[in-house]
Amino acid sequence: MTDYTNVSARALLVSLSISTWSARKFDRKTSAEVTDNHAADKDSGRWNKHLMAGATAHADVMKRATAARLRHYAETLPWADEGWRLLPTANYLTYAEKIRAERSAFDTALSTFLDEYPTLRESARRKLGTLYREEDFPSEQNVRSKFGWAIDFSPVPSGGDLRLELPEDVLAGLEASVESRVELATKAAMVEAWARLKEAVGRIQKASEPDGVVRSNVIEHAQDTIDALGRLNVSQDAELDAMCRRVSVELIGLAPEDLRNDERLRADTARRANEILSAMQGLYGEPEAV
Repeated sequence: MTDYTNVSARALLVSLSISTWSARKFDRKTSAEVTDNHAADKDSGRWNKHLMAGATAHADVMKRATAARLRHYAETLPWADEGWRLLPTANYLTYAEKIRAERSAFDTALSTFLDEYPTLRESARRKLGTLYREEDFPSEQNVRSKFGWAIDFSPVPSGGDLRLELPEDVLAGLEASVESRVELATKAAMVEAWARLKEAVGRIQKASEPDGVVRSNVIEHAQDTIDALGRLNVSQDAELDAMCRRVSVELIGLAPEDLRNDERLRADTARRANEILSAMQGLYGEPEAV
């Protein structure tokens, strides 16, 4: 069965906000010089200086921020409201553990960058030459404020939670509107869940073609996807569970090395992957407008 009701009892909303300092600065004077030298229109280009070019410590902080966002997306499903993601309670502990690890890695990288910042700023003076401007760089006291990490949780809206002094018919209409919006948002979230499974199977199918490239993580990616969907199936979609089991039985036990070397196995795997992809058609579609 698929149950889009009572989602508020099986999930919550989570928002992750990470702020960083890009260390890029628009140089108006240099932009004007470049366009003048090439007889180009003033609005034909912009020159942006990379203040921390070559600084591994800064690049590491930016990479950790990106990795944390990707982990946040991987362990949640989309939600209609900007900035919020749907986190099934079945995945809460896994989400919390993985985001905690990402936060630790981010903080470690940030600490290293802050320690090296005075040296990196002096290095930038040499690298940028006449493009260097002291005012482009935050002070040692202020650079820390350029980085931030905030995570918030909120309950999924429920029409039954409305406590308003309104006529009964008006209140009933508002409650129905809230429930309808939640149902549509949940359906859209499950469309992405199906799309993730399709993408994982599609990778195996493409790799198994005669001219495909079998990467070492193609099976592992599918396994990770199925594991995550087992926790993210907030609507208790029996068809999604069944399809995940089919993928596990027919594709997950394969070894990438065998796929590379056994042409018959590759052909059989491509056939089975195609059959699974065909079976998935019609089981999900584009999300409705919320």
